[in-house]
Amino acid sequence: MIAKKIKPSDRANTAQSLLKLLKKRYKHQHKPSPVLIENLLFAVCLEDSNYTIAESSFNYLKNNFHDWNEVRVSSLNELVTAFPHDPHAAERSRRIVEILQYSFDQFYSFELDALKKKTPEQLEKIVNKFSSFSPFMKASTLQLLVGSHTVPLDQSLHNICRFTGLVDYHTTLEQAAEQLKSIFRKAEVMEHLDYMRDLATDKEIHKHLDAGLLHKLTDEEIFDAAVERITNIFNGHYEKKYESKHPQPKAPVETTKQVDNTKSAKKTPLKIKEPEVTKAPPPKAKAATAEKKIPLKAAKSPAKKTTASKKKSDTKKTK
Repeated sequence: MIAKKIKPSDRANTAQSLLKLLKKRYKHQHKPSPVLIENLLFAVCLEDSNYTIAESSFNYLKNNFHDWNEVRVSSLNELVTAFPHDPHAAERSRRIVEILQYSFDQFYSFELDALKKKTPEQLEKIVNKFSSFSPFMKASTLQLLVGSHTVPLDQSLHNICRFTGLVDYHTTLEQAAEQLKSIFRKAEVMEHLDYMRDLATDKEIHKHLDAGLLHKLTDEEIFDAAVERITNIFNGHYEKKYESKHPQPKAPVETTKQVDNTKSAKKTPLKIKEPEVTKAPPPKAKAATAEKKIPLKAAKSPAKKTTASKKKSDTKKTK
């Protein structure tokens, strides 16, 4: 069966329906900072996290150090305390130091307003020099500084976009970001992503939002039932398995294996009966020895007669 290609316009309509649904459940209070570099540092805290944790980490850095310069010269062991119970705390700390160090080296301050005059191509070359930057951070920098039409996508957002069918199931993170550019308008990118992040990091329903649960479905099936699936999850109706309506190619292979197993099961009793046949030879061996003794006795009797007849003939000759 040939898979039907989903149009970007259809995905855009579904994205709007999902946004209305998410706005009923989640409320946003985060406001961007007027200082560009602070928005960039906040993005470091936000990647693969939620706004509550990100704000807590950002405020810790801002309030527990004298200024951003003190953060710049601090050791990683001092900075990781801002990210408790975070397996990526060291990576986040390196990115923060790298951003602050670049700003200090280039402008001898912690303001990045001069970068707003750069073209997207020029800024992209600068961003690529940041060794610790992830695709999410690169896209965030381009969007925050020069307003590029990019989609800052991290792993948690990638997973939820696959779950809702906004991107193809088997896309990589970079491919998914490109697909979303044709779905989200430039001015609406962050609004969509903010609410999608709330959904992706919702602890109450997090385990029911794993895209791995949909591996048996086609892209079309995932997309068609996206809004209904999220609505059911919000209402507490969780599906343990999502079965595809289309026949799976692995089904014939499984049936042939079952037939082979039944054949092998029939053959096993035959192997058990084989030892019973081997128990029969002992009595046959006795019979064989008995039969061998009979011709030996018969063979001795004519021999005795011949010797007796010879004696009689000898005596007759002497007489």
